[in-house]
Amino acid sequence: MPFAKLLVAAWLQGDGEAPLVERAHPIASLAHHHRAAPPDLQLVPLDLGIAPREPAELLRSSFACMQLEDVVTLLKTAIAPDGWAEQRDWNVDLDGPSLRVRAPADVQEQVARFLARLTNDLVPQEQLEVRLHRDPARASPPARHASAALHDGLTTRGKVGEEIAIVLSDGAATRATTGIEFVACSWRVERGVLVDFAVRAAERASDEAAAPAPVPSFDFAACAGTVLLAPGENALVPIRLAYGGGEIAVTIELAVRIDGGVPSTRFDPLLCRDGRSRRLALWRQQPVSRPRVWTPRITYDLFDPGAGWFATALVGDATFGKPCWIADANPLEALLDLMPASERDSGCATVNITQDGGVMLFSTDDVVERFDRALAARSAIDAGWRLRGRIVDGTRERGTFELPLVVDSGGSWWAGRQGEQVDGVALDFDLDRDAGDALVLSTSAKLRFVVAPGVARTLYVDESRRLPANGGALVLGGDLRLELDLARTAR
Repeated sequence: MPFAKLLVAAWLQGDGEAPLVERAHPIASLAHHHRAAPPDLQLVPLDLGIAPREPAELLRSSFACMQLEDVVTLLKTAIAPDGWAEQRDWNVDLDGPSLRVRAPADVQEQVARFLARLTNDLVPQEQLEVRLHRDPARASPPARHASAALHDGLTTRGKVGEEIAIVLSDGAATRATTGIEFVACSWRVERGVLVDFAVRAAERASDEAAAPAPVPSFDFAACAGTVLLAPGENALVPIRLAYGGGEIAVTIELAVRIDGGVPSTRFDPLLCRDGRSRRLALWRQQPVSRPRVWTPRITYDLFDPGAGWFATALVGDATFGKPCWIADANPLEALLDLMPASERDSGCATVNITQDGGVMLFSTDDVVERFDRALAARSAIDAGWRLRGRIVDGTRERGTFELPLVVDSGGSWWAGRQGEQVDGVALDFDLDRDAGDALVLSTSAKLRFVVAPGVARTLYVDESRRLPANGGALVLGGDLRLELDLARTAR
């Protein structure tokens, strides 16, 4: 179906004016309200009532890109502004989910192209792909694959697998979820898509049939954190862990796929009525109040039998304020101050704050460059860090992992076997910079390896270490220890 449907043609005679046509241009996608998914994800597969769900504060319950009145104002400013001002027969009206435009045919085509570009750039069309690989080289197809559409500032979910009903020895009913399940929240930013995520992968223990237990056992791996992904890039979380009952070795892959065209942030220049060329420019900004992934606090008794502990991650529960580039009481006035007085008074330039906290500017190239310089300094995202770790027990390497990190955000990694008890590890990291630009890595961890019935080797860590600005290595623990190495990736 064409983008604009021709409804009525009205031919005007005399005065050499171009004939006018009337078209309805659909704009519903710009104002469509997407609904948020539940933001919580249990990091262990078996629900034993040990992880009560806390009330989740959603970042947003719904979201739309623009107010429709703003679309009208922008269109009249960017497309043939003289016509709307001087020709009384030209008109733009809101008509339900459409713009009803009365203008010459060539202007209608400009309107259609402009709205198509605006829709592609403002309406998120990304899909988050989560794949589970059992082949370390990823040469084989993924064992599991789930995806879900992303919408700026809204939580979304994806799942593939099954729920297993379980009756415990005391007659209580519970359930376990196998396969992969994830919850995520994303924002488009200048360098790609900033994704906050929590992913859990779980399968029934393969050796369970040899020694049936009152509660079936499940091998699981879960991770949570923040990653900056450009289209075509991926983030890999390889996990290998040997515990008393067996071993898990998987790689969780996250990637962003764009179904439509790659969003552009600079439109083609248009000639305005004052004889100067102007273009529409967009800046997508990182929101504040990081991190947005809330993971369970790792305590010294985590996984201990009989201890009450939480295992639910929340994504998108943070309270969001102004975008990070806004440091003024009146952000719109602060943006107008970046524009020369002559441009502000020209009647041809506009600047708006979009509902996702970005900036939309229609102005000359020199003003676009001025905004570039001013906004870039306030919206930098220090991404591209990778934490590699080893879990060592005496001379034995029990596990290895890698986790992508973003400064001012965190990351978590849980893995092991869950049955009547948990045999495994829970690691939580926060990465920040101090006033001297050094990196500060905060680590909370609980390692619990069952070595005999009722006997387990454990390690609890809760401390922060200062590292050089370009990363570094550290060791936490003693005979049972964590060996960590933080480095920036090639990107």
